[in-house]
Amino acid sequence: MDEILPYTSLKRSTFYYQAQRINRRKNKDEELLKLIKEVKSKHPCFGYRTVTLKLRSQGIKVNHKRVSRIMRENDLSAHMYNKQRRKYNSALGPQGKKAKNLLHRRFDTHLPFRSL
Repeated sequence: MDEILPYTSLKRSTFYYQAQRINRRKNKDEELLKLIKEVKSKHPCFGYRTVTLKLRSQGIKVNHKRVSRIMRENDLSAHMYNKQRRKYNSALGPQGKKAKNLLHRRFDTHLPFRSL
C-alpha cells in the first residue's frame, strides 16, 4: 500500500485511519448480524422496525437504518403477509357479497340518458 500513496493526494495517516475504520465497521456489523439472526430465529415474521425495537429493549443502541441495511444485504427482510390479492370493490361491502336485486329493478337501458 505504501507504493500507491505517493501517486495520490491522500496523506499516509488518513489512508491508514480510513482502512482501520472500515475494518471496525465490518466487525460491528458482523456482531449485529449475529444478534439480528437470533431475533429472527425466534420471530421470523419481524421486519426491521420490530427487530430494532427488540434490540433496543435488550439494551443495544442501534439505528433502524443500519438494521434495515444489514437485513437487506443478508436476505433477512420480512415478506409481506397482508398484501391484497385483488382490487378493492366497494359494491362488495363489509360482508364480502354483492346485495341481491330484491326489487328487480333494471339498471341498464338501450337508450342513452333514459331509464325505462
